[in-house]
Amino acid sequence: MTLGRLQVANSNSRLLTAIQRFERTRRLSPERRDVFYKWLHYGGIKVGPNIGVGGQDQAQMDKDQVATALSRVQIPDELRESLESTAGDHPKYAIDFLGCTQSFMSRSAPLLFGFDTRENVDLITSTVERFLDYLMQHNVCPEFNSDILNSRNFCREAGGEMWACAEAQRWLPGQFNMACSTLFGSLGQNFDGKTVWGGDMQDGSAVFVGLTRDEADAIIRYAVAGAADNDVYDKFSKFSLAEDDEEGLEVVDVIEGQGFEILELQEPTTECKEFYKENCVTYRPLGRVLAKAWRDPEAPPEDLTEEEKRIAQSEQPSSDFYVFFVEEIVSQHLKVGQKILATVRHLNCGIWFFDDFTKIYSQFDLFLLNELMEDYKEPRWVPNAYVPGAPGWGVDKSETEEAEHFHNAVEDHQDGADGDRADDGEEKAGGENGEEAY
Repeated sequence: MTLGRLQVANSNSRLLTAIQRFERTRRLSPERRDVFYKWLHYGGIKVGPNIGVGGQDQAQMDKDQVATALSRVQIPDELRESLESTAGDHPKYAIDFLGCTQSFMSRSAPLLFGFDTRENVDLITSTVERFLDYLMQHNVCPEFNSDILNSRNFCREAGGEMWACAEAQRWLPGQFNMACSTLFGSLGQNFDGKTVWGGDMQDGSAVFVGLTRDEADAIIRYAVAGAADNDVYDKFSKFSLAEDDEEGLEVVDVIEGQGFEILELQEPTTECKEFYKENCVTYRPLGRVLAKAWRDPEAPPEDLTEEEKRIAQSEQPSSDFYVFFVEEIVSQHLKVGQKILATVRHLNCGIWFFDDFTKIYSQFDLFLLNELMEDYKEPRWVPNAYVPGAPGWGVDKSETEEAEHFHNAVEDHQDGADGDRADDGEEKAGGENGEEAY
């Protein structure tokens, strides 16, 4: 296999050479280099400090030698074995360009870079796309060409979905859900609709202050009248008009940290839009989000006793699917297949609402075990951490003998101290019998 001028035989050498040449020839900006290194690291390739050329004369080195000396990238032995494996082998790692890229874009990139602007999102996708293009153009890994091609095509389409998630993250939970949270939840009650927490803003920028209880009540009543079905409307009217000694509107179910997968998006009906236009232009008409329960694979296991597990398995779920009201300006950023993490509450009139919105994941969201290796450090021997009773474990003979000598010295010292304490006890006992004790 020929890559440029350099003859390289196996795939791991080809890939490493391609990475080094891509860095040297593409003149990556610091921002793109940061994205590139983090994507490589997420995929299992080591990115360490720049070793440099030391005292070597670069004038005596060719371009490939300089690129190798200045590179910060290394392929670990385990990944090298997986790259060189054949069909009959059982490699430790699966080589999956598309899966790794999807997981990086959906799980890691939003946390590492933030998606403040569309240009920021495009920088991430285009950087990975350019490297995958480079692999295709130079035929670096022909055995993975199909996977690389799919990954490159994915990068060209993923920007819009990633930006939609970023916009939805800023808009959710929406005005209606915040109104329900203000009256019946917990998060919305932290705001009173007037106070600016942290002091007055001098630059005149908008600050979220929440809703007053009167505003929240009006938003909910307009929503039920304009967007709810007849069953919810009748129950809401009954409970909201209840006397003090009768059952009123209240929360009957709370699910904390629940995941939801969007199944269907329903825009506000024509009747709903006309109702808001004629009766209330201050608030926005509501559409519906139909979703089913979904569990985040990254979430920790539930901490339940055996009895609690048995009860949970015997109980039926609260609902097969859920219906949430959201404003059209919010739902335009949502897509079928996206996943939402939130704490939700259920009113006795049949309304589910987002109380505390946590996160939204894209349609192509994919969880890989790479997430668990994000902060992993290879174990190494620490000489001063010798464990008595385990001679020869990771140390040479001189270190073992020195540690044993120190351990024996400590034991002798302790035995001597115990003997002194015993002598003191005998002297005290003699003093108590009328003899002089020192």
